[in-house]
Amino acid sequence: MSLRIYLFVLISFLVGGGCSLHSLQPTDRDGVVKEKGGRESVIPTSLRADAVVELLRSGEFVKGRATIVVKGPDLFRIEVFGPFNQTVFVLVGNGGGLSVYSKGDVRTYRWDDPFLPYSFRSRDVVSFLTGAPYMLDERENYSILTHRGRITGFIRSNRDGPVFKVSMGDYREIGGVSVPFSISVVSKKETLKITYRSVEVEPSLNAEVFTLGAIR
Repeated sequence: MSLRIYLFVLISFLVGGGCSLHSLQPTDRDGVVKEKGGRESVIPTSLRADAVVELLRSGEFVKGRATIVVKGPDLFRIEVFGPFNQTVFVLVGNGGGLSVYSKGDVRTYRWDDPFLPYSFRSRDVVSFLTGAPYMLDERENYSILTHRGRITGFIRSNRDGPVFKVSMGDYREIGGVSVPFSISVVSKKETLKITYRSVEVEPSLNAEVFTLGAIR
């Protein structure tokens, strides 16, 4: 992608969302992010949520009630249920790779696998599920989007241009921390929409949660 096209796409992202680019700097305290202007935002390092998930990828569409568990910096599980409360789709990620359950099939990928079916990485997912940009991988190129001092999303880019755009909104205060209840991820590979229905912040999470384990 040429530099001119890349700049056009990036500007379109920003103008369309009414947002501005803003570098965020983490403090030494977990769950607290300080903007350059000095304002602090308290955000969770882990959560458990009931949600509705919609995922469109390569012509495959998954939608349903879901349970989401997240623990920073790089552990997550998204489990989607069918009409009879059976598990129909699972994404489990950690620093080492991604496991996917779909239609009775289980596949595991390293994050550097050229056949990885998704654009995001583990820290990306934890960041947009919690609203915590300080968990993003410092080795990657990100642009943080803010509006009136609040984080509204981020864009990860490479030398060819934007890889994906995340939008976060409908922030609510839960247990003294701010959580985005509306999340969307758009890339060439997938479109993912998550709407939280209820959230528990800083829950006690067993390590086994972040494995595929037994599928119902």
